[in-house]
Amino acid sequence: AKAFKADLIMMQGEIESGLSALQDAISEMKKDSALAFLYKTKAALIMLSSDKENDGIAYLQELADNAKNINSDVAAYFLGEYYWKNNDLKNVARVWERFEEKNQPKDRAKISPWALVVQAKLSQVS
Repeated sequence: AKAFKADLIMMQGEIESGLSALQDAISEMKKDSALAFLYKTKAALIMLSSDKENDGIAYLQELADNAKNINSDVAAYFLGEYYWKNNDLKNVARVWERFEEKNQPKDRAKISPWALVVQAKLSQVS
């Protein structure tokens, strides 16, 4: 319920207060739950579009690198997308390396849905 309240606060244009409320809601969630990781990614994305851009980048990187985060591919995708939009192809390649076909699991059911999106984007620059 607190995470939804944070959304309502942000919808009213109070991004800083909403982000604070979202972080409070996250702190009350089970630390390594899939839901907590998704909300953490949401918080990082909000930071990217606010005056906390560098914090958002660092938070997404942390989430992308966290082996316990079953949604780490989501964080990695959006971090790479941030670099893509800022024409930082060196960091795009670094962050999105995990999505290259050679790094995907043999079992097609375990391939990240973000891998196909990334591979299509990267084919534009190869």
